[in-house]
Amino acid sequence: MRILICGDRHYDCDHFIVGALQRLLHGVRFPTATVNIASTNITIIHGGAKGADTIAGRIARTMNWTEEVHKANWSKYKGGAGPIRNIEMFKSRPNLILAFHSDLMQSRGTKHMISYALKHVNKLPTPCPIILIWGNPSKDQWIELPPGSDLSDWSWTEVKVNQG
Repeated sequence: MRILICGDRHYDCDHFIVGALQRLLHGVRFPTATVNIASTNITIIHGGAKGADTIAGRIARTMNWTEEVHKANWSKYKGGAGPIRNIEMFKSRPNLILAFHSDLMQSRGTKHMISYALKHVNKLPTPCPIILIWGNPSKDQWIELPPGSDLSDWSWTEVKVNQG
């Protein structure tokens, strides 16, 4: 199972990322996601940035899972480095994308990652749910984003009302 984890550079809620992974590890699925990571062959893919990426890497190492880091090459690509890195991570063929961000519409990096994934997810060889988590996953502060949807079509105010 290849899990791409992305999110806010200021994200510091280790327990929410651990909580989302534990839900999947213990077979407690997100209602519409058809994945179960009860497997010993888990790879955590991330971009090596501060925040959610750093936490994801630490969890992978703690759990003895494979860690696949795609660092942005800022010196070579300048301002395009982040989007290039995001596309590279997506092309590494994840089976699940977990995005941790409390305000996705104010994001540049995570928003690009999710927008790109939504547009291209149907090109992957296997289904790949894309789950946005803005709070505690055990309190239903998450949503699975439908493939092909456009983030600008979402009413985030309505979604956040359902924070459990």
